[in-house]
Amino acid sequence: DFFCSINKDIKEITKDDILVYLFQIQKTRKISNRTLNTRRTVINGFFEWAVNNSYLQSNPCKCIEPIKYKKNERVPLTEFELKKVRKACKSIREKALVEFLYTTGCRVTEIENMNISDINFDANEVNIRDGKGGKDRKAYLTENAKLLLLEYIEFRNDENAALFVSIGKNAKRLRKPGIEYLVKAIGKRAELTRTIFPHLFRNTLATIMLKKGGDITSIQRILGH
Repeated sequence: DFFCSINKDIKEITKDDILVYLFQIQKTRKISNRTLNTRRTVINGFFEWAVNNSYLQSNPCKCIEPIKYKKNERVPLTEFELKKVRKACKSIREKALVEFLYTTGCRVTEIENMNISDINFDANEVNIRDGKGGKDRKAYLTENAKLLLLEYIEFRNDENAALFVSIGKNAKRLRKPGIEYLVKAIGKRAELTRTIFPHLFRNTLATIMLKKGGDITSIQRILGH
């Protein structure tokens, strides 16, 4: 709706036009600074593309500074909340997923791409292929996480190589949106006062490791930082 609001040829749009648009849209739609900055980023990205492809000589949005907003701090799960989440799991898949998230501290994209063959059950090791271009690393399973994973794999009746799959004979690799949906649904069932998401388990693992005397370097290595 940006270009409809401006009603100008892109070559005529100025920095002031963009500033007026941002001011008006926040005023009329009551959007947060975070959402407003996302719009600024999108507009800037478009003009950068136009410049790089020789449609424009300069980017009128380039001089507009990022809009500041307060980032919500990710508060880790308490032990009580974690117990409620575990208790709210209905299926063996949900139990295995929650325990795996908490035990390994994997990113959701790493779990999405993980295969059964990445698990060394004899050594309780998980080979994590870094999805951000970094080095592969290892994480370790607790006995409970190992038991739940083995039970889940034995329960399945598919031949998919993926560690977590959709339900049914034509099981497909469980993708990021599916994992996030499952975790959110479990959190609702647990009747927590906040929404939970996969990355929260990484924060929880790091916090608990620190409380137990783990050093920052080791924790960062496990989490792939």
